[in-house]
Amino acid sequence: MPDPISTSDHSPSSDTVAALLPLDADGPALVSEDGEVISHATLRKEVDRLAEQLRSAGLGPKNRIAIVLPNGPAMALVMLAAMTVGCAAPLNPKYREDEFRFYLDDLHASAVKAAGLDDFGAPDFTERLGVLLYGLREEAGLSPFGVVTSYSQLLQLVKNRLLIQNLLTQHPEVHEVRIHQPIIIGGSPVLGPRICIT
Repeated sequence: MPDPISTSDHSPSSDTVAALLPLDADGPALVSEDGEVISHATLRKEVDRLAEQLRSAGLGPKNRIAIVLPNGPAMALVMLAAMTVGCAAPLNPKYREDEFRFYLDDLHASAVKAAGLDDFGAPDFTERLGVLLYGLREEAGLSPFGVVTSYSQLLQLVKNRLLIQNLLTQHPEVHEVRIHQPIIIGGSPVLGPRICIT
């Protein structure tokens, strides 16, 4: 696999966060509470990898990127990646579900900007999305890569809702189409897809 540092289209200039992450510095870059040591080269590679995930989700210099992680190496990695791409907005990991409302608003704002649409339809989905965010924080035990990937996927799902709502608004006749034999596809990355025809 090509080295993301040498092939990236986002080469750091001398006044960026990425430029502060040397590849050949001596000593550890991060040390966890368990004594795990992360070198400067590994730190830079992980930050670049996470930053590319954020960019692939459509995030850039004008976006605020919320981070909900406890203090530690994972928080440092994600925060550096977010600062490399846009504006990092670390949140208190002890926030309650209702305190994530402004995070939801920011997620919505990013989706509106990316899709160029602003009609989400019925607003009842925001409560369920808030529960999902709370569960990701409290129960999922996400790695830094998982945090970035989850945010990217959530942003895409919110964008999809905007696009679907726009389609239904422009073509209300879709509601009248009967689906006689739906094909439902499900699966996991381990087991592969399964097809169920009803």
